[in-house]
Amino acid sequence: MANYYTQFCFGIELGTSEQKEWWASVETYHECEESCPEDCPKVNEDHNGAGIDIDVSEAEVYFTAEEGGDVDWLAETIQKFLLAFNLDTVVTFTWACTCSKMRADAFGGGVYAVSRLGTKGIGAFALADEYADELRAQLAASVSAGT
Repeated sequence: MANYYTQFCFGIELGTSEQKEWWASVETYHECEESCPEDCPKVNEDHNGAGIDIDVSEAEVYFTAEEGGDVDWLAETIQKFLLAFNLDTVVTFTWACTCSKMRADAFGGGVYAVSRLGTKGIGAFALADEYADELRAQLAASVSAGT
């Protein structure tokens, strides 16, 4: 049996103590589910974020995942942070998909770009399909033009 992994490692600089407190709250509550602490502001909500380590220091918040992590949840959470503090910055991160055994469908990754106005992300397989469609369209146009 193969083990599949989603891995990433990156950080975001923090400018204020309020930003640090915001991420410290996410760090405290992001993985609790049925066993949320009584003061959890997210009781009965979908927490996601399982498998992501969030480390908050004075100057930055650092995200790592070695075995798995929901990159979509992370992008949405980063966008909420940027919105909460009305920050005009773009945060980018990449992730890798690996496997403990050689499996054709198990290796890849992707990229996200996140601002307070939106998120844009794509995985390696989706990007490969997009590129293949573009090349097929070029080939079809070439055949139609007789070149």
